[in-house]
Amino acid sequence: MVMRIHCYSQTVQGLRNLVKAKDQGEFGLHMDFPIVAVMLHKSCHLSQQIKQNHSTEASRTIRISPRILWLLFVPDFLPDFPRSDWGLAIIFLMAARQLPIRFPRVFATANTTFTPAWTGGKSRITTQHPAAATMDARKENTTRLLIVGDVHNAWDEEDVAAVSAIAPDLTIFVGDIGNENVKLVRRIAEGDFPKAVLLGNHDSFFTTLPAHRVGPEAMYRDPADQDPVNDQLDLLGDDHIGFSTKEIPSKAVTVVGARPFSWGGPRYKNQWRLYSRLYGLASLEEYIEKIHDLAMGCPKENAIVMIGHCGPKGLGSEREDICGVDFGKPKHGDDLDWGDEDMAEALEKLKKDGRSPALVAFGHMHAEMNGGGCRRRVVFDQAANTLFLNAAVVPRVVGSLKKRGSSRRHFCCVDLADGCVESARDIWVRVEEGECVVEEEQRLFRFAVSKTQNEGVPFPMVFDTNVEKWTRCS
Repeated sequence: MVMRIHCYSQTVQGLRNLVKAKDQGEFGLHMDFPIVAVMLHKSCHLSQQIKQNHSTEASRTIRISPRILWLLFVPDFLPDFPRSDWGLAIIFLMAARQLPIRFPRVFATANTTFTPAWTGGKSRITTQHPAAATMDARKENTTRLLIVGDVHNAWDEEDVAAVSAIAPDLTIFVGDIGNENVKLVRRIAEGDFPKAVLLGNHDSFFTTLPAHRVGPEAMYRDPADQDPVNDQLDLLGDDHIGFSTKEIPSKAVTVVGARPFSWGGPRYKNQWRLYSRLYGLASLEEYIEKIHDLAMGCPKENAIVMIGHCGPKGLGSEREDICGVDFGKPKHGDDLDWGDEDMAEALEKLKKDGRSPALVAFGHMHAEMNGGGCRRRVVFDQAANTLFLNAAVVPRVVGSLKKRGSSRRHFCCVDLADGCVESARDIWVRVEEGECVVEEEQRLFRFAVSKTQNEGVPFPMVFDTNVEKWTRCS
């Protein structure tokens, strides 16, 4: 894929205009998201995909690796750069790794739509339609779960309006609301919709890492708050499902919360004091037994949905796997599986007992990996009939949070029927003038019927977001 960035007149003034637009709030600032959004070079190899005019849309979003950005962005400007402007160029290039830039119409001259980084796929549905129309199409015995990936401070009244329009049976938060952002947890707790929340490592960030209590990471922290972890738990009450369960009224589904505040991998060893103080549990064996006992205590007629902040160990040992490590400097041959050991052991015991969950949902390891690329987000264990889903699409809000109707919000929508997962999909919605519109959908899990083999017998398929194709589960 050959892309180049062009800004107005391909001069330094273009850079200055970008920085000015950023200062005026036209760009949405979010952490851990690669740069984006530009127009195609006239020699772009994707010109064959330009089939129709989308000039009515205000912007485009294109994922570009920061390494490619340096190689393709700078050469276009080198001939025009006076020495005094190198500082501006370097600052922009450094910031580009963390800015999802929403360009105004003047940049949207390429008449094509590109798959955003969160899908990594080519088979998404782009037809816009009211959220309620789609959501009401479910079967009568279906349980619909709306899963909110790592929030990272991106939640407001438009999200509440979206949840209200979609009207799921339960909205599930998999953690990382913010860095001990008690104010935002209060707003979520006060939301008038059925919910279950399992807090993540960032929700106990400064309690676990007190040295970080000063600096940019503490932006949303109230210095006067002496015990933010307990304050969050008090606000959520029974809606916090860490090491507990929650029933869905009139539905044969029980939600089981695994260990909260997880950092993934072996870092649970540094948190034993926190778990001992909050739950009276201080060892891996105790965590395993607790999760197992909670699931075994669920009504036998109910399907189990297990929620964690990080997923279980054992789902792949590469960086692009569902719980793979994409940070640090791993050595050749290192095991990059950052899943939770206690959840994995508890699931193995449940499998032997014939009580495997229908769904295991989590976040923590962001879909868009450091260095570029999208990790695998869905794994299906056919022997246990369990779907593993990583919902951590970050940032989950693209666009400005300050200007109403200018941003899109991500959710995972999962339907369960007859004790198992029927379908799972990503949806991006926009709330504008009181109406919630589903702008994009990407199915992640479905059942298909072969036309040649075992005709009439459905088989499961998952969408591999790393290689951008559907895979039949064997």
